[in-house]
This record gives sequence, C-alpha cells and structure tokens, in this order.
Amino acid sequence: MAKRGDKTREQLVKELAAVQSQIIELKASEAERNKIEKALRKSERKYNLLLENSGSAITFFDNKGKCIFLNTQAAINLGGKVEDFIGNDIRDIFPEKADFYMQRFFKIMNGGKGDIFEDLVELSQGKRWFSSNIQPVKDESENVVGVQITSYDITDRKEMEQEMKIKDNAIASSINAIAIADLNRNLTYVNDSCVKFWGYNDSKDILGKVGSTFWELGDKGIEVNRALLSRGSWMGELTARRKDGSTFDAHVSASMVTDEAGKPICVLGSFIDITEQKRMEERIVHLNQLLRANYNVSHLIAREKDPDSLLKGVCDTLVESRGYRHAWLVLLDIPGKVMTATEAGLGKEFLPVVSRFKRDGLTACGKKALEQSEIVVTIDPLSGCPDCPLSSKYTGTSALTARLEHNDRIYGVLSCSVPECYATDEEEHSLFRRVVRDIGFALHGIEAEDRGRRAVNALTELSQMLK
Repeated sequence: MAKRGDKTREQLVKELAAVQSQIIELKASEAERNKIEKALRKSERKYNLLLENSGSAITFFDNKGKCIFLNTQAAINLGGKVEDFIGNDIRDIFPEKADFYMQRFFKIMNGGKGDIFEDLVELSQGKRWFSSNIQPVKDESENVVGVQITSYDITDRKEMEQEMKIKDNAIASSINAIAIADLNRNLTYVNDSCVKFWGYNDSKDILGKVGSTFWELGDKGIEVNRALLSRGSWMGELTARRKDGSTFDAHVSASMVTDEAGKPICVLGSFIDITEQKRMEERIVHLNQLLRANYNVSHLIAREKDPDSLLKGVCDTLVESRGYRHAWLVLLDIPGKVMTATEAGLGKEFLPVVSRFKRDGLTACGKKALEQSEIVVTIDPLSGCPDCPLSSKYTGTSALTARLEHNDRIYGVLSCSVPECYATDEEEHSLFRRVVRDIGFALHGIEAEDRGRRAVNALTELSQMLK
C-alpha cells in the first residue's frame, strides 16, 4: 500500500496530463509568437519597402534635432548615403538654416498639428524646390517625441509656375489689348491695355459683359463668328467703342482656344489701336493726291495760255485729284475789282456768289488774304463765317485761302476746302503755297505775253503809219 502523503496513481496521471497540456499550450503559444514575429518582420519589410520606394524623401528628427531615420531618397537628395546622416544633428546637415528649421519643428511639435511648406533648398547638386509635409510623431504615451518629414521635389512644377507667371505678366503688361471670352462670348479676362483702350478704370466694369458690347460690328459680327467656327481664327479691322461712346479703329486677331482633344473652350482676342496709323496712311494718300494735283497744274500751266481756261482748268484739276473737296478762284483787275470767278465742286450755287463778289467784294477770308502774304486758315467756316454764302459747303472741312501774286502784282484769290485734320498741316500749306505761286507766275507770264503782243501790234501799226 502507498504511504500517507504519497500521490496515488490517479493523481500522478492527472498531473502528467496537466503538464502535457501546458507543454502543448506553450508550444502553441510559441508557434503563435513566431507567427506574429514573422508577420511583424514581413510588415516591417513592407513598411521599409514602401519608405524606400515611395518616391519621396522621408526623414525623422527627434525633439533635439537629431536625425533618427531617413530613407535612401532623402540621403540621395542630401548628397550621401543613409549611414552618413543617421545620428547626426540637424545643425551638421543644414548648418546655415538649422535654426530656421528647428523653429518650424518646435511649432509643429508644440501645436500638435502638421503643416506643409515649400522651400528652395541648397543641395550639393544645386538649388531645388521641395514641398515638405511635416507631422508630429508621438510615442505610446501620446507624448510628441519628434517630427516626420515627407518631402517631394517640386522644382519642375515651380519652374513651370514661374514660366506661367512670366507669361501671365507678359500678357498683363502687353501694349496689345488682350481679352478672353467664354463660348457664349462673355468676357472672362482683360489685360490693362484692354481696360485702357476701352476707356475704363477697372476690369471689373468689363468682365462678364458680352464682347460685342465694345465693338460696332454690324455684319462683321457674323463674319467673325463664322470664321471662328469654321477656321478657328479671324483677323481684320474693326471699330471699337469706348465707355464714353467715342470710337477708334483697331486691328483685331481672334482665335478659338481648344483643349487637348480639340474641343473649343474659349475665345482669345487681341487688338491694338491703329487710329493714328490709319490717320498717317490717309495723310500720305492725301498728300500724294496734292502732289499729283501740283504736277497736273504745272502741266496745265505749260500748255494753257488763255486766262479763263487756265483758271477753270486749275480748279477742276485740284478737285479731280481728290485733294480738295471744292475750289474757287477769283481774278481781279488792277484797281482790285472782281473781273471773273470760277469754281469746281460748288456747281450752280456759286453763280449768285459771283454776283455778290462783283457787287460787294470778296468774302472775309478773301479780303484778309489780299492783305497778307500768308495763307488764311478758316477752321470751321460753317460756324466761324455764318455770313459767308459758301459756309454751308464746308461741312466737316476747313478752308485755305491765299492771294495769287508775282513780283508784288496781286492777280486774285484761290480758296480750297480741306479735311479739318489737315488745315494746319505744314506740308499741306507748303503744297498749297506751291500751287498759288505757280498760278501767280502763270498769270504773270500770260500778262507779259499779252503786253508783248500789244507792243508788237503797236509797233506794227506805227511802222505802217510812218510809211
């Protein structure tokens, strides 16, 4: 029999079974622990793989500014290997900007909230732009122990932004007016030149309005729209309307802007005020007409010896050249009384004026011209000379009047209508003086020839009488 205190067989069996059960549980626990450790190692490898292949530079600094971790991309950006920076102080890595960065870190850590910054960083390979997402890092007790920085190289983007900024500034400061409208032709952008040309002070007064508001289009509007829809562009001259209602001539270029798929997204237009250019072109045309008139008058003088035919031919030539709208000429005798008068461009309305000339003398401008050698300029005869019977014929024009003379002999007066914009033009005056001088010389020559003929006739008669 077993002794008191000795375990029975049944007890030993139970204890053995309990030990075996514990061994099984320990083995299962160890297997589970190995499984978890394997999963953790796998997860760590994945995490490290993600950090290495994220395409971004990732670093971790503790609250003292010590580099605890960085991935390969971060090391490459800094011009070295990972082991060159792990454990280094930020003052060793960025000696010139360390204090600036630490202030930023403290702000993130103290505030407990991350932020994104864009910086131009001086690296061994040159300056590069980076966008950095800085987040506070906490331990198991929720204490902030440092910061994690995820940085992306945005140099290409910043350069593109700079290029776009330059383009935007170029458009904004262009002397050409530039406007953009949506597909409904509502203006969405205008530059400063556009605002200035249209007579406004602020683009806000223009944006949102239909583009046609600022143009006197007429049938041109249909032409422009058809060209934009069919060809994608249009170029030509239009009349622009300012805020105050005045107008100016503009050379306009318009084009349909499309996206990558070729779908229209807006209309781009540019224009420049060509009023002065057109005025200069018209002036050149006008002066050429006057030169042609001078040339034709010279040829007329060379071949025409009859005073009446000459004077009528001169008036016709001056008007037919399109240099003057109308012209009139009066011939005086020695005492200064009207002998004859002729015109071109006035028609039958000039006949009663001739009678008045012979009865009451010349008009105010004609009388003034007889008293001086300089040209008499009447800017607006319609309002400035209401008593003149010819003033109604000068609508929109001015008058140039000068005496016809040669060697102190005054033969008469020539008066021509000119566009008001040329009334004080020195070249206009120069060409008019040339015509006046040539006519005076021609009349002098005709008069001299007449005196010569009379002298010859007198001598002939005297010779015959002496026989």
